Amino acid sequence: MNLRQVEAFHAVMLAGSVTRAAKMLHISQPAVSRLIGDFERVVGFALFARQHRQLQPTDEARILFREVQRAFVGLEQIAAVADAIRTYNTGSLRVVTMPSLSTRFVPEVIAAFSGQYPDVSVWLEVRPRSDVLGWISSAQYDVGITIAPIEDGSIAYLSLCQAPVMAVLPAAHRLARKARLRLQDLDGERFISLGRDSHFRYRVDQLFNEAGVERELSLEARTADAVFGMVAAGLGVTVMGPLIPAPADDGRMVTRPITPALKLELVLIYPAQKPLSRIAERFVQVTQAYVRKYTGRRRNPQRTTHG
Repeated sequence: MNLRQVEAFHAVMLAGSVTRAAKMLHISQPAVSRLIGDFERVVGFALFARQHRQLQPTDEARILFREVQRAFVGLEQIAAVADAIRTYNTGSLRVVTMPSLSTRFVPEVIAAFSGQYPDVSVWLEVRPRSDVLGWISSAQYDVGITIAPIEDGSIAYLSLCQAPVMAVLPAAHRLARKARLRLQDLDGERFISLGRDSHFRYRVDQLFNEAGVERELSLEARTADAVFGMVAAGLGVTVMGPLIPAPADDGRMVTRPITPALKLELVLIYPAQKPLSRIAERFVQVTQAYVRKYTGRRRNPQRTTHG
């Protein structure tokens, strides 16, 4: 028994004649007759009786047709699902990122992706950088967005961009009058840090230590939003990357470039041991396009659009 024989039987039962079945299947009438004859030999009983030049299905054929019909409905469902996958009208994507990127940057990327593929479900998990790397390494998530370096061979990555870190100050701070700050300008300042398990915190501490700049480290918070809130309240200063949520434009904070520059490399990561799904590949493309637009806005801050 093969699928073509079953298709011929199904077509004859639906069409009521070999001629119409042949048109449905886009094959010749003799080909349909051969397939029906072969199918009868396989099943071991007659399927049709010819009466007054018309085919009449046997009782056995009607019983068999009910089962074939159910099978064809299943095949149609499989075909529909395959078509939905092909056209990105179904599926899911699991994304993991760091807290500092979870308020603005990654949600905006997901918004751009969902705008193009609204039927794909997206799950966003937010974890410390070490967990992001671990969960991608073990293939628990499809893609992650974090900062370099990536030194685990089980993780593949694509560089998205490099961006300089900026100082963030209360608007009334004495250093806010300067257009650019040196690390030494922050010597002795009350500094608000991200949590100690943050890789960004580690990089910032390393930069200040290498420059021999002492800060008052009495305040820290888990998220960038919380750090910015503390800066806005006048509790101290901080440094953040431009891809981390910008301070609210309410006049309470200002940002200033710092020297020497600390640049962060933003990377998209995925498990090296398995290929990206078609949906994940599209997410990568959307992310890269978003970063190109974002960095273009950073280079041209005065640019405006008009409707």
